[in-house]
Amino acid sequence: MIYKNEITAYLKYLTDSLNREPVKSRFNLDNFPIYYCIDGMLQFTYYSDGMSLPVRIPDYSYAYNILPGEISEYTVLVGPDVQVLYGWGIEYVIDIKTKPLSQRPQSWKWKNPVNINKFAIAKEFYNPVYNTEEKRSSFIPDLRKTILWEPELQLEEDGTAKIKFYNGDRYTRIKCVLEGITEDGVPVHAEYYYDVTLTRED
Repeated sequence: MIYKNEITAYLKYLTDSLNREPVKSRFNLDNFPIYYCIDGMLQFTYYSDGMSLPVRIPDYSYAYNILPGEISEYTVLVGPDVQVLYGWGIEYVIDIKTKPLSQRPQSWKWKNPVNINKFAIAKEFYNPVYNTEEKRSSFIPDLRKTILWEPELQLEEDGTAKIKFYNGDRYTRIKCVLEGITEDGVPVHAEYYYDVTLTRED
């Protein structure tokens, strides 16, 4: 059966009403869940208990956030024939067609905006200082993957900057990535490579 009507109530109420009616099928004796199809996209996700293969289940997160004024019409598809369109095991589908953005009412979500002060915790990486002979002779290997992290590096007036750091114990090629923002807000990016070997090369 296919029923077409102009929307007159919240879709959640419609879904709850349909879920109270047991839907039986000769292929499956369990109740079939309600699926939403919004503008041609079936709303579903996959669930797995970790012991078996993932199964498809309905996803209501998008449908329950649609306002009634944003919907032009909906169609309720019921019966085994629905499986031809949406796959085996799906016998109840609420197909929703939304209005164009220009015809939708202003959402209440933007009438009372709330500004939340945000903050970000700067990353920190271990940066050892081998300033004594005891530290330099340590048998604990230095296997850092990030040799240096300087998020607050400032350039001098001549456009240069000096940094000092200690390499790890890996004999490898180090990739240096330099990123920043100029005083005019222009992002800059540069990359440089150098090799860490057993002997020093000046």
